[in-house]
Amino acid sequence: DRALALSEADRAPLTRGDIGFLNILHMKRSAHAHVLDHLGLGADQSFYLQDFGHMGQQDQPLVILEAEREGKLRDGQLMLMVAAGIGYAWSATAIRWGPASSTPPMSPGSS
Repeated sequence: DRALALSEADRAPLTRGDIGFLNILHMKRSAHAHVLDHLGLGADQSFYLQDFGHMGQQDQPLVILEAEREGKLRDGQLMLMVAAGIGYAWSATAIRWGPASSTPPMSPGSS
């Protein structure tokens, strides 16, 4: 909830209802299902790494590849990425998935 509240979509805080896809580190299936249920999401809004298992920090890039391949992650969706590392580090990031905006990047040294 905090990552969503700190994100702004047209200056309005995001909510759980805005989540289109959950990208979470691999965990046992029942825990994965519990997180989806807790957030009010369905199995079609995430990808479970049943054929791969846990690979540490590589879980989330692989989830992106597989979810795009299966059509679960689509342009315009809000993807919430959630991770943890042995209980000492936690992170959550909200990303609007799709092509970058048409605003050209700033060149090095410009202000």
